[in-house]
Amino acid sequence: MEALQNLNELRMACQYRILRRMLRAGGVGSIIFGLFALARGGSLIETSRLGEGSTLIGLFLVAEGIWILAVPRPSGLIMEGITFLVVGLWNLFISALGDSGGLLILSLLQLYWAVRYFRRYSGFSALAGCAPPKGSVQWLEDNIKGLLKRQPAQSPDTVEFHCQGPWKARLFQNGAMFVTAGGRHVFVLGKGDIGLQEGPYDGRVAKVSLRLGTANVNGTISPQSLARLSAWTSATA
Repeated sequence: MEALQNLNELRMACQYRILRRMLRAGGVGSIIFGLFALARGGSLIETSRLGEGSTLIGLFLVAEGIWILAVPRPSGLIMEGITFLVVGLWNLFISALGDSGGLLILSLLQLYWAVRYFRRYSGFSALAGCAPPKGSVQWLEDNIKGLLKRQPAQSPDTVEFHCQGPWKARLFQNGAMFVTAGGRHVFVLGKGDIGLQEGPYDGRVAKVSLRLGTANVNGTISPQSLARLSAWTSATA
């Protein structure tokens, strides 16, 4: 059984992967809403000063969206927060003029999301001055794809269980990698960060509770995967 190399770097790579996915969604959303704002501004620019404001907002959204897609960094979360704050205040201003009552609800939602993005920054601030090495990021992506293709019957270091959908885990000497269907969620943990509590059998599967770092996962697992996981957690790293 292989050993995980550079465990801390792989943990950082997991965080970086979450950050990239988050910023990718935010960046694409900013570009789309920016184009809508540009179209709206263009239709109003000759008849209302609001057209100029909408055009400037649109340009800002498009530029911000392109920037965080091209340079995915923790500071992008701050930029997303600023973007939602500016757009929310702008829509609040327009709704106060009576231009559209529906904008009031939209502006309040945008201000709420601004606060959420500002708060998210603290969870990724460690990546601001120390991004994971490209080799660790590539290793993680390659092994996620490989794990999703593995089958426990053919791979003795692989287990599978269900918790609101299928999960797979690859066991290493000193830790394990857990992946949900489609690779949406990924955990790379040291052996000491993983706990197993076996439950009763329910038909052909057993109930199980897993501690994955600070998260607790409850689900069902096949007897084969349970035996393999139980032997692994009991063995000395």
